[in-house]
Amino acid sequence: MHSIAQTRIRRGCATSVVAVSLLAAVVGLAGCHGGTPAGSGGSSSPSVSASPSSSVDRAVADATAKALAAYNGFRRAVVTAEASADYNNKDLPKFAADPALSQVKADLYQKQQQGFVMTGRPQWSPAVGSVNVTTRPYTVQITDCLDTTNWTTVDKAGKPVGVPGQAKRYVVTSEAKQYDTGTWLIDQSTADRSRPC
Repeated sequence: MHSIAQTRIRRGCATSVVAVSLLAAVVGLAGCHGGTPAGSGGSSSPSVSASPSSSVDRAVADATAKALAAYNGFRRAVVTAEASADYNNKDLPKFAADPALSQVKADLYQKQQQGFVMTGRPQWSPAVGSVNVTTRPYTVQITDCLDTTNWTTVDKAGKPVGVPGQAKRYVVTSEAKQYDTGTWLIDQSTADRSRPC
């Protein structure tokens, strides 16, 4: 068996719904194997153990859904925090861990000192790459095309202060990790403006 299970799912916030549906379908199908055999006179039969492959499929679907939920929550929390340069935003730690959390808070703190905030709202469309559910801690790699066309850094007077010519749509690579509590958090997130998408 491969040490890292692979999956590929596409398209933003809807992805979480797809992954959850996939998980429900897999679990539902697994439950179909434990019924009473025909001709047994109604007597109960021993439970049929799930095969290793179906167990991995369920684990992958579960990890995918929870990792994407963490990523989407992280993105929403960042947007809210950036609107007021609030580096103490209470929702950020619900979806992010260090070093990603410290990096975001440092950026927010710098903006607050400069009197900058971000207006509007970005669009994102994460895709899941590799999913590790065989070794602890479980991790999910996520690649996103972040569209900041309608998300702008402005000063106190509302004047845009972004760097002219910067890419408005660029690749962001992130990692979601499952912690000992069972919670999935984004622990790494790197934007690469040199990779337009």
